[in-house]
Amino acid sequence: MRPRLTVSLLIAAAALLSLTSVQASAEVTVIGKYTLVGGDTLTRASYYSTRRVRVTAPDGREFVYDSRAKRVLVINHVNRTYWSGSVEEADRVATEILYEQNRKLKPAIEANREKWEEMVQNFNDSLRVTRTEETRVIAGYPTTKCVMRAGSYMTHERWVARARRRELEPVSQTG
Repeated sequence: MRPRLTVSLLIAAAALLSLTSVQASAEVTVIGKYTLVGGDTLTRASYYSTRRVRVTAPDGREFVYDSRAKRVLVINHVNRTYWSGSVEEADRVATEILYEQNRKLKPAIEANREKWEEMVQNFNDSLRVTRTEETRVIAGYPTTKCVMRAGSYMTHERWVARARRRELEPVSQTG
């Protein structure tokens, strides 16, 4: 094996080990279920601890944020690549990507401004958030089910905790 390939494999193995420790030490795991426009469905897990957050995007990329080190790790499983850097670097890169996407889309948007504005308005008008009566305790927290709909484009469910963690009732001891 070439030395460069060996180093790359060691770095990738270290990154994967750090990810498994994030999952193992998660205090809260959130399972996101997505229904796409064509009807396909996806299930993605996100893990939260006091120090780290690991989120899996609908496209399969994983984002790990370490609050103590103020670092971000992005893993693209499809391309078998990853990126790691400071939060400031990640913000800079994300801003550049958004700027470039906007630059490419701008001519098409300008040419169809009225149609584009109508599409955006229709989407915004279709947004609805409904708080249901369904409740359950998740990780010791009382939660309520909320559903967000964007017309036929998206249905998104979340269990929202609005209170402190439910403590166990003290056991009374009679003497």
